[in-house]
Amino acid sequence: MKSLYITSVSTFSGKTALSLGLGLRMQAAGMKVSYLKPVSTQPFTVGGRVLDEDADFVRRTLGLDTPPWELSPVIITNDLLAEVLRGDSDRDLVGEVKAAVGAAGEDQDVLLLEGGASMREGYSVGLNTLSLVEELDVPVLSVVNFQGEECLAGMCVLDDVLSAKRRLGDRLMGVVINGVPREDMDYIKNEAVPFLEKHD
Repeated sequence: MKSLYITSVSTFSGKTALSLGLGLRMQAAGMKVSYLKPVSTQPFTVGGRVLDEDADFVRRTLGLDTPPWELSPVIITNDLLAEVLRGDSDRDLVGEVKAAVGAAGEDQDVLLLEGGASMREGYSVGLNTLSLVEELDVPVLSVVNFQGEECLAGMCVLDDVLSAKRRLGDRLMGVVINGVPREDMDYIKNEAVPFLEKHD
């Protein structure tokens, strides 16, 4: 089984949409695909069970049989955060993630792992992106959202990609630049991409 961890430098960059797109494409190619969001900070209660709403949406769209509450093994709630801060939690959060990854990947060709809201999320509870990809020993695909209007000449997209490379090192297998306006495509193709390629 192959695994791929999908993350981003900033929030709302399109990780869930990319996970869905890759999952559907792989299923169309005849692969058995599983999905997991190891850590969630968006608790959503349905029928008395806490789950991640985005993860449930991916489950339904990909037609997965996994119960929705199993798709995100660690959901950070105010109570859990308080326990961690006080040192009262007896949960092995990393162990729970590893066990869930092992179970989700059984008899599958590919396991898609959707990271948290950003690469800074999870440090306080020991479940940040950098430590998780090391623990799980998985390659990473980073989504970077184009923010042309907010940045000088598209500088943010370059900085975000270089930041991801600096943080993830050799684990970063590629970057997806998302949400590029049509009028900025020439800049991305002819200036940004060649510049980034020069920086590996």
